[in-house]
Amino acid sequence: MIKLKKTFILSIYFLLMSTILAYGLGYFKKPGVISYIMIAGFFICYFVSSRSKLCSIILFTIFSISSIYFPTGITYGLLSKDIMLPLIGTNSMEIFGYILAMKYYFGISILFVILNIPFIFMKKKGGSSLVYIFFIFLISFVMYGFSNSNVYLNDHGIIRVALRSIIEINHDNIDFYKELNDNSKLKSERSNKNFDPEIRILVIGESVRRDYMSLYGYPYQTTPYLDSSNGIFIDGMTSAAPNTEQSLGRALFKTYPDQNKIDHGINIISLAKKAGYLTYWVSNQGRSSNGDSKLYKLSKLGNESYFMKKGDFLSSYEGDEDMLPIIEKIVRSNDNKKVIIIHMMGSHEPVCSRLTNFTPQFKINNEAGCYVASIEKLDGFIKSIISIVNGKSYKLMYFSDHGLYVDKDKIFHDVDLYDEYQVPFFYLSSNMKSRVLLNKKVSGLNILDFYASFINVKSNYTDSIYNIEDYNKIPESKDPIIYWGNYKKLSALHKKQRPLNPSYILGQDGINEHILNINKPISATNNCIGYIDNYSYLYPSNKSITLTQGWIASVQDKKPVIGRVGLIINHNGNYSFIEGSRLKRIDVYNALNNRDPSNIEYGISVKAKKRENIEMYLGYINNENKAYICTNHAPLIREFGQ
Repeated sequence: MIKLKKTFILSIYFLLMSTILAYGLGYFKKPGVISYIMIAGFFICYFVSSRSKLCSIILFTIFSISSIYFPTGITYGLLSKDIMLPLIGTNSMEIFGYILAMKYYFGISILFVILNIPFIFMKKKGGSSLVYIFFIFLISFVMYGFSNSNVYLNDHGIIRVALRSIIEINHDNIDFYKELNDNSKLKSERSNKNFDPEIRILVIGESVRRDYMSLYGYPYQTTPYLDSSNGIFIDGMTSAAPNTEQSLGRALFKTYPDQNKIDHGINIISLAKKAGYLTYWVSNQGRSSNGDSKLYKLSKLGNESYFMKKGDFLSSYEGDEDMLPIIEKIVRSNDNKKVIIIHMMGSHEPVCSRLTNFTPQFKINNEAGCYVASIEKLDGFIKSIISIVNGKSYKLMYFSDHGLYVDKDKIFHDVDLYDEYQVPFFYLSSNMKSRVLLNKKVSGLNILDFYASFINVKSNYTDSIYNIEDYNKIPESKDPIIYWGNYKKLSALHKKQRPLNPSYILGQDGINEHILNINKPISATNNCIGYIDNYSYLYPSNKSITLTQGWIASVQDKKPVIGRVGLIINHNGNYSFIEGSRLKRIDVYNALNNRDPSNIEYGISVKAKKRENIEMYLGYINNENKAYICTNHAPLIREFGQ
């Protein structure tokens, strides 16, 4: 009976460890038969090795090493070539940033190792040759797998996948270097256009989500320069992939998603050189790791290239602003037609380390604050570039490779996040006399087409309809193609993350107030509905500063409320209006049967000498400057003052 009880307890223990291991290695990211096969394999391994001290030590060592993969497995799933690619191409700085972002998940790795320690000290009856042989077979099966006549058993063994991925990556690299110099089929020539500036600048951003830019509606003014600049700004660019290697590997080269093929000979350098341009590459990224090496090789096809780092990221540290003297030197160098490619470090994690010698307009409280500050720094960088080319004829095109998951205390890649693919894309020129915000979905796989038109080039491999200057004719991609593991539609992603409420990141001086005193009568109306669904103090110790969030919609039609939407404040009988930011709320939009709402976010500052109740109403001011309160929402009463 005691023996039976002991066996039962051990079985539960082994099953628990096996399940944790299978989960941590990513087998349950997409549940299937293989998940249960692996649990069974791990389970039997435990039982077999429990007969031998040596086998249990080997198992403990192998499984403990495997637990290092847990944060990646939980986040991204099973090991694959696409996971190995950025891993091989990364560097110690990126790894450090990844550890910081995944610090809580590493707790599972530690827990697994700790829970396995008692297993080593269990009493063993002594192993036999049969036990050793069977154990070697099992551990080989679960960690490597094997095949016979194309009949695969455990084709997902982690060691098998790692080795196979390395081989495939090496083959891809060989093909890349072979194709890179082969552009014999490319025909590229300049078009005859009226405006043909001497300088064209392509700026490649890093890890920037457009919903954190005020030019696309973020409540805090993170892009003051771009907010007031003439240009064309696309609200709808979708990055080709969720990381730099795979995104730029498809955006800067000719890509055929239907064939799962990339023609590396057709690229941004070959297009420009065939058309007679001088090309310059200025980069603040590394050049010695796998992914960086490809871009480094691409840059060497041009006339001149400048890399701020001699090796990887850790070889030295420079801010993006340190590229400016080099850019200025290139601009002033000659009067020939030139294309300058600038590759930023931008908002790459660990983002706080990228704010050296930069003071944002607000107090940084956490990682999210650093991310928002990096967007503000980007804005200043673009302003500096324009100041360098001021007085010359120029064109500038900017896009970011991908976005990031942004949380208060961690910033990292989340390949299944819809918002990670939502990146900025804009065009500035010395010839622009107006400002256009184009709400149109466009695929990052068409960046090369945009670039060709941008440098005034026609070729047999690019589509001239993707001309940013002729933006009304640009075809819209309703459901853009993206790449992670395989090519798929953006709609396949269901995980979304709204940009963080500025209350997480802004200090007192970071509030943008749009306060208007109301002297005219205020009317109540049932023509609008709304709700205040979030309310928070910026500082618990200072209740005079708060931030609210909500929505308001018209009940008469499916159009947004006409006028300015926001809060109407009653402070001691004095009424004022605080305008909010207009951002679409998809959740409300769907709930109201496609009635278009406006998301409203605003900061409120109340100078109360004593504790007072302040009434807040949802409302709007129409085009005739009349104020209205939405009657469906009762006033929100909050206490201010010390």
